[in-house]
Amino acid sequence: MVKEKLVKSLWRWYQNTLSDRSQVVEVHKMATEGLKNVDKSKLPGKFKIWCLQFGLYPRLIWPLTMYEVALSRMEIIEKKCGAYTQK
Repeated sequence: MVKEKLVKSLWRWYQNTLSDRSQVVEVHKMATEGLKNVDKSKLPGKFKIWCLQFGLYPRLIWPLTMYEVALSRMEIIEKKCGAYTQK
């Protein structure tokens, strides 16, 4: 049942409330954890940017296109990524 377990249909996860809020929170967590993992790596700066551009960003694009993400949430994610690339 949907109340007990998430249901995946057409590459999209649904729960009993049928809202995208929990999935948007998951995307935010994924972005934050991805930034932390790239930052922890012992690679030089330009390779960290490469990891963001070709590793993290492509993994975030699909969920961001599938779920309705509020502009304010997107700005928070963008600021974190932007602050990281400015280091």
